Amino acid sequence: MPYADPSRRAEAARQACKRYYRRYHARELERSARYRQSNRRLVRKRQREWMRRKLVADPTWRVRVYLQIQWKKRCRFRGIYHAEAFLQLLGCTWSQFIARIEHQIKRNGWTWPGVRIGMDTRPSFADLRLEPREV
Repeated sequence: MPYADPSRRAEAARQACKRYYRRYHARELERSARYRQSNRRLVRKRQREWMRRKLVADPTWRVRVYLQIQWKKRCRFRGIYHAEAFLQLLGCTWSQFIARIEHQIKRNGWTWPGVRIGMDTRPSFADLRLEPREV
């Protein structure tokens, strides 16, 4: 048996995938570009559905997207059309930002008052009260 060792078999499969990628990569890029060009509506619909599912399923992603959108709207309102990206101006990585925000929320006891959280309701950041919670 040439591949009695599973690690040797895995390495041979990895090398075969690398060879395939090098050989057919340009062809696959052209094929996918042709598909996207000829099926624009379908691709756009799938992207929107993916974005909706991602926003519902991942609250961290939702905050990141909404912060970027709001940043762009604020800049345009001020007449700035070519501002630097929000994450670049943030000055830290996204994971550090999330850790900092979570720490502040836990430390200060911020709440979403009057919002009942169920399977189909999500609290809005507009409802976030930034006063300390009464104990």
